[in-house]
Amino acid sequence: MARQAKKKLARKAPPSRTPEQLEIAELQKKKRELIKEYDNRINAKKLEAKNGSIDDVWRKLQSIKDMVRSSLEEMGLSGQYDLKSLANKVPDYYFYQHPTKKILKSSDKTDAWVQDYLKKGNEDTLIETANNSRYEFFVKQTTKTRKRKSKSSSTSSVSSSSDTSQSEGIG
Repeated sequence: MARQAKKKLARKAPPSRTPEQLEIAELQKKKRELIKEYDNRINAKKLEAKNGSIDDVWRKLQSIKDMVRSSLEEMGLSGQYDLKSLANKVPDYYFYQHPTKKILKSSDKTDAWVQDYLKKGNEDTLIETANNSRYEFFVKQTTKTRKRKSKSSSTSSVSSSSDTSQSEGIG
């Protein structure tokens, strides 16, 4: 039994390392640290480059916004329109509109549906249809509409509150 105990103790004890092995382990540790540092520097440079391009685009967009604001003020339209309404409400100007499919509008003659129609029909028809509908379309898109309040939502909240008060009185 003494031999077995001696073998177990020998197995559990950490192996003694030579000075060369300790030096190799230390060099490997430094190598891993240097690789991590290098990777961190590369990632930082990538992030800096990405942020730099974002900043450039943002500056350009800001200059466009400033230009549009100043143009609106010069034309006397700054009270009626702002950037948000221009982007969301004001439709693109169009020269061509399909006479039967009113949703098809375009300012470019090379669009596929315009080319298909021109093979069968006349360009003047597209232009005339666009001229007739353009004003109504613009007014419809740019005027404010009021949303009506529905009576059903207010009555349902009243009835539900009365139901709860009745049930509380019973119990």
